[in-house]
Amino acid sequence: MFDLSNFQAIIGPLRLASSHWTLIFVNLRERTFLFMDPLGVDELTRTTRYGKLWEKYTDRYNAVRKAKTAFFVKIPTVYELQHVRHERQTDNRTCGIWVMLVGI
Repeated sequence: MFDLSNFQAIIGPLRLASSHWTLIFVNLRERTFLFMDPLGVDELTRTTRYGKLWEKYTDRYNAVRKAKTAFFVKIPTVYELQHVRHERQTDNRTCGIWVMLVGI
């Protein structure tokens, strides 16, 4: 298990359904969570859903780290959910490319 306390941020693709890629950005130091969908579909609802899942994950992560390690740095378990305006994907097949370009 990675020691997430060594990281300032986590950025990565999140695959929805069987073929649609989205992007998450978690700033561990500033305690913010951002979800971006290249199509811009239902982003506020999905930001809330995946942000809450991230908070559950961090809570469980801290519990496991505490049980396995005598000394550990607790990571935040409450995050401000953010939404930003962004360019949208203009077709139905380049979501992965969009995520890679925006995520860089």
